[in-house]
Amino acid sequence: MITSQILRKLAFFYSNTDRSTLEHAGIIQPGSGGDTAWKRFNHDFDVFLIKLDAAKLEALTALLNNYLAPSVALAGRSLEAAE
Repeated sequence: MITSQILRKLAFFYSNTDRSTLEHAGIIQPGSGGDTAWKRFNHDFDVFLIKLDAAKLEALTALLNNYLAPSVALAGRSLEAAE
């Protein structure tokens, strides 16, 4: 379940992720070869996601999961407590 806290953290991830993080994770190519993907990440995020191949999408998912891990764990505990 997405909570308002998770949604906010997703926005922070998007706005604070720098190019070197995406390059290091193999999501975009280093140097000028990654210019188009980097521009798309910043200005057309939905198309950026749609155009990622399966391996790059998995790498981005891993980055997001690592970034969100504390929030998701807290959200899970909140749901468990409510049951």
